Amino acid sequence: MTHRDRPVSPAAWLLAAALLQPGLAIPAAEESRADDRMAKIVAEVRAQEARYKDIEYVVKITTRQADRQAPDRPPGVTSMETRRVVLQGGRIYFRKDVHERILASRVALEEISAYDGERTRTVVADNCANIHLSRFEHPDVYPAHNLTLAHYRVTFPLSAYLAGTEAIHAHPRYPQFNRESGSVYEFTRVETHFEGEEVVDGLRCAKIRVDRWSYSRDVPALQYLWLATERNLFCVKEQVSWPKSRFGEIVLHEMRVDRMREVAPGLWFPMKLTVINYDAEATRQTKKPVVTSRTEMVVEKVDLAPRHDDTFFRDVAIPADLPVFTIRDRALVGSTLPEPVGGDQEAAKLAEVVARVAEQERRYRDLEVKARVDHRQLRTQIRMDGLYTEETQEEHSILRTPLAYYNSRSRYSTLGGQRSENLRVEAFDGAWTRTLYQSKGEGQVSASLRKGGMGKARGRHDGIPVHRPHVLMLRDDGIYGPLADLLVSPWQDRINKYRLRFRYCGEEKVDGHPCIKLRGDILIGEKDRPHNSMVLFLAVDRNLIPIKLEQYGGNFGYSKMPTGVSRCDDFREIAPGTWYPFRVVELAFDDWIPAAQGWILLNWRREYRIGSVAMSPRVDDAVFRGAALPEGTKVQVLDEHGKFLGESEQLQDGIPSITPGRYEDLRKRARASEEK
Repeated sequence: MTHRDRPVSPAAWLLAAALLQPGLAIPAAEESRADDRMAKIVAEVRAQEARYKDIEYVVKITTRQADRQAPDRPPGVTSMETRRVVLQGGRIYFRKDVHERILASRVALEEISAYDGERTRTVVADNCANIHLSRFEHPDVYPAHNLTLAHYRVTFPLSAYLAGTEAIHAHPRYPQFNRESGSVYEFTRVETHFEGEEVVDGLRCAKIRVDRWSYSRDVPALQYLWLATERNLFCVKEQVSWPKSRFGEIVLHEMRVDRMREVAPGLWFPMKLTVINYDAEATRQTKKPVVTSRTEMVVEKVDLAPRHDDTFFRDVAIPADLPVFTIRDRALVGSTLPEPVGGDQEAAKLAEVVARVAEQERRYRDLEVKARVDHRQLRTQIRMDGLYTEETQEEHSILRTPLAYYNSRSRYSTLGGQRSENLRVEAFDGAWTRTLYQSKGEGQVSASLRKGGMGKARGRHDGIPVHRPHVLMLRDDGIYGPLADLLVSPWQDRINKYRLRFRYCGEEKVDGHPCIKLRGDILIGEKDRPHNSMVLFLAVDRNLIPIKLEQYGGNFGYSKMPTGVSRCDDFREIAPGTWYPFRVVELAFDDWIPAAQGWILLNWRREYRIGSVAMSPRVDDAVFRGAALPEGTKVQVLDEHGKFLGESEQLQDGIPSITPGRYEDLRKRARASEEK
């Protein structure tokens, strides 16, 4: 570490004397004295933080990733990021520009967030915009003393971190998690201990040990912080290890401040720091530290007296093509998980709605639809070669109840740079359901022959994915049958035993349309505790077609914020009194960390554009037998419940079929195998 050679001020020496009494070891009898010293450190850090309350800084962060396949090769730059933070009189401005290389893809990200004293406007380019009707601090806004711990996700004040669990959880910047998931953002339990005094690069430091639990029942990570008493108690060195891993104690990462500067009399600031991450497994094998990545942060500007006018914090441009979400008290304005009306009349009201929906759905018994679907993956925590980033699909379906036909041709690209084209055909001829899936990029062909189909739908994957207007927003979850069937089905997923229960929740207007609200709870495992819920808004003046779908809950528990919102719009009258939505937009939110932080980020966006709708189409019955297969193709045979019975080989080119005797033989073999 380099710094100005100048006499240390009397105040700094007094601070050091107050905090760092002689002696590194702390006997058990002196634990209370150590606790007192820790309390003094917390108080002094809080006092030092107040001196940097107003600040503007610009940092450049460069990350270099090592190549595990070629460890001797110099690490390549995988990310370059610039952040600008302004904290002025309680107002906030933040901007982040990132250029990142993820596998074969190169990504540019831009985020702007500003709080003007009344509301916060946050824009994430090519994703969405949030308007908080109060103060919201972007998760990447770090106060001065936290800058050296940004890599460890310490977004709340350093003084709160050093104070431990209760202070952390009470701070408004700590995310509100519904359940433990062990993420790097969770500080489930934190205990801090004063370890004594050490000198780091000529600076006297208070050495603090932090035990941090991500899971309450897990072994805590061990962190050491060195706070420089001569430099306003900034952390100038940090190290994290797993003390009781199966490999022994292994250092996971370490941070070191390389340069500090006195930016005002008696006020210092870290101008450069380096964070090194290590590969625990490789370190165990080689018996020496193996670097996986190196991050360097350089401060390009720092000002402790920023002066910006009001418009600077208010004028955040929101692109017209971005979805905008307004948030109050961590809830999406205009959305809420409704409560059932309850009482003796609820079951009767639901039965009435089901009957009315069934009556309206009969209008759409014979229908031909052509559609285009565009899907974009907007962000992901999973970085896999095969992850779809973009997909375009041309779809065609014909419904002549009970007969049905569907085909799709999709083109997609992946995060790893792969491109391919898929063909999918499904058809029901009144007796058998035939499916064909072909991937041109991978050269794969799969086919199945299922007895029956298109009967009463009882959850996911029952029937053919034809374009029924009442379930357009549910198709991608595998709901293909009539909505009236779903509303009374005991199953959301019969194969996996996910139960379903719909409740009547009253009425509400949506975009001027009078709607009936229905809540569907999906129950997994526990009898009456929903795992997640869907809320359907059925438009009374549009043939009871759902025009809005909200989803709540999921693997990370329920919050006031939905996990996704879908809309049907551009309704057109395809026959007198018969409406069809020609556009569907589905938005899926990141329901994990952003939801806990109190804002919305989109995981993906999917849009259906209906090209044409024809009622009572005239088509040859042969189309409902599906696609022909080449000789030798292996065909999976399923029973009427979708249960796999075995395989049958296609003996000649043509439509897949099976003799009654062969089908019965497969059933007997499957039953005998189960009994064993």
